[in-house]
Amino acid sequence: MPTTAPEIHVAAGALRDSNGRVLIAKRPDGVHQGGLWEFPGGKRELGETVLDALQRELQEELGITIDTNTAQPLIQIEHDYGDRQVLLDTWRIAGWTGEPVGL
Repeated sequence: MPTTAPEIHVAAGALRDSNGRVLIAKRPDGVHQGGLWEFPGGKRELGETVLDALQRELQEELGITIDTNTAQPLIQIEHDYGDRQVLLDTWRIAGWTGEPVGL
């Protein structure tokens, strides 16, 4: 009997600046889906809200602090990769402090 992998809840941010530019990141080679483009973010940890996870991940990955008052749900997509199931929970982010840089 096949087993179902637990769903991984991923919080992602579509950051759009005042000039209409959207920040995307390229996944490192050698990781799941390596070399593909994505919105920055990461896995939600136990007990975190989606916005808490997004705030933590964007601080860790980009060195920014999002203004959660500007955060709006954009889209949720479920995907079964065969070896893992993912819920991609993407939010529009229009305000943050700091200059995004790949960390």
